[in-house]
This record gives sequence, structure tokens and C-alpha cells, in this order.
Amino acid sequence: WEAARELVTEAAFRRLKGIYRANLSSALREMIITSETQAAQADFISTAMQYFVLGMFILLALIGFLHAREMQQALAVQSELAESLEDANVNLEQKVQERTAEAEEKEAQLRTAMDNMTDGIYMFDNDLRYLMFNDRYIDLFDVPKELVDIGKSGVDILRFHAERGDYGAGDVETLVAERRKVLLSGETRTVELALANGRILQLRQSPAGEGGAVVVASDVTEAVNSQRAARLLQEALDNFSD
Repeated sequence: WEAARELVTEAAFRRLKGIYRANLSSALREMIITSETQAAQADFISTAMQYFVLGMFILLALIGFLHAREMQQALAVQSELAESLEDANVNLEQKVQERTAEAEEKEAQLRTAMDNMTDGIYMFDNDLRYLMFNDRYIDLFDVPKELVDIGKSGVDILRFHAERGDYGAGDVETLVAERRKVLLSGETRTVELALANGRILQLRQSPAGEGGAVVVASDVTEAVNSQRAARLLQEALDNFSD
């Protein structure tokens, strides 16, 4: 009992109180230090995050700026190319129009010259298709216009001549084949053709292109008839003198 009383004496109570106070103070200091440390760490993390976010923002802004500049440069190049192509197209169209006009003018001049020729002229390619002809050719040969056209086969006109008797007697297809062979022979020759209507044509054939032929036809009917008349007269005189 005395020991218990001694424990609750004022002096003992003070010692315990001092101990409790010291322990409480120490705990409070530790809590304060811990809180301050955590607060400092939180501030550091917050600051770091702010700098990180700022850095990312700057990086993205820089990337966007560089991309925008590249896009502007690319657009500028494309615009220059488009302008160059447009100018080139305009120049090309102008040149094409000029060349077309020149070609049409030369073709018209050639056509006029051909149509005013006293001779007929016609040209075949290596498949015996018409490449060129003039109106005088149709008149001299007295053939249907529907049988003669650019790109049209000349076999039909040969058959027309054979059937009309312009190539003499014989099988029509054989005569056509022979005349076709002559035209595509690649040779230069001059022959006379007596049409069934009595007209006599001199045909001057020359090779043209790759296996084709160009033929110039002249009406020599009067000249040939005059020569025949002169020859007959000479023969008559010779016979009379005998």
C-alpha cells in the first residue's frame, strides 16, 4: 500500500507527466518532420510534373510548327509544279493547234493541187488500202465513187475493172490477183491500160512506203489514136507504093 501511495504521489505524477510530455513532443516532431518531408516530395513531384507537361507542350508545339512549315513548303512546291504544268499544257495546246492548222493548211493545199492536176493519182499501202487519191483519178478510170475512199480496200476496185473487161478476157479472180501482185511488187513500171469504154491510160507506178505503190494515170487516148492513125497511114502508103 505504501508503494502504491508512493506511485501516486505528486512527485511521481510529475515524473510520469514529464515522460509522457517528452514522448508526445518527440512523436509530434517526428510527425511534423514526416509531413514536411511528404509535402516537400509532393511539391517536387508537382513541380516535376509541371515541367514535364510544359516540356511536352513545347515539344508538341515545335513538332506542329515544323510539320506546318514542311506542309507549306510542300504546298508551295506543288503550286509551282501545278503552274509549270499548266503553262506547259497551254504551250503544248498552242503548239498542237499551230501544227494542226499548218497540217490542215498543207493538206488543203495538197488537195487543191491534186484536184487541179490533169493526171489522176492514187496510192495504196502494203495491204492495198487507199492512202490517197484525187478526183481526176475517179474521172479518168470512170469508177463508182462509193468504191473509192481512204482506208478502203482496193480489191473491190480491181474486181470492178476485171468484171467490166478493163483487164481483158479471163477469170475475174485470176485477173484481180495478177493486178494486185503487180501493184504490190515494189517495182517501178510504166504500162498502158485500155479501158472497156475506149479510153487509154498510161499508168506510171512507183513503190511507196513499205510495200505500197503510188500510181499516176494520164489520158493518152488521143496520142495513141494519133500514133495508130499515123502508123495505119504509113502502112497504107507503103502498100500503095508497092
